Amino acid sequence: MGNYFSEELETNYTFALENKALKLSYYNNLDITLYPVEINKFGNQNRTLYHFTTNKSGKIIGMLLSCDGQVGNIEFIKDQTQD
Repeated sequence: MGNYFSEELETNYTFALENKALKLSYYNNLDITLYPVEINKFGNQNRTLYHFTTNKSGKIIGMLLSCDGQVGNIEFIKDQTQD
């Protein structure tokens, strides 16, 4: 799935598939299992939503992070050099 960077948070998130499960890792947090909520949207069962965004041809280009109404749509841009 790849690496994603947020200028606003100045951090990287890494998403990977492991044993058919989507995993998230970032600073001091490794291998968090994410669960499907809707198409292109996943949750961590702790009030956080990860919404993958696509271009017109359906390629994933980023991710929007929202958490329990406190923060919404923080943009992460996918590192396209990994495709």
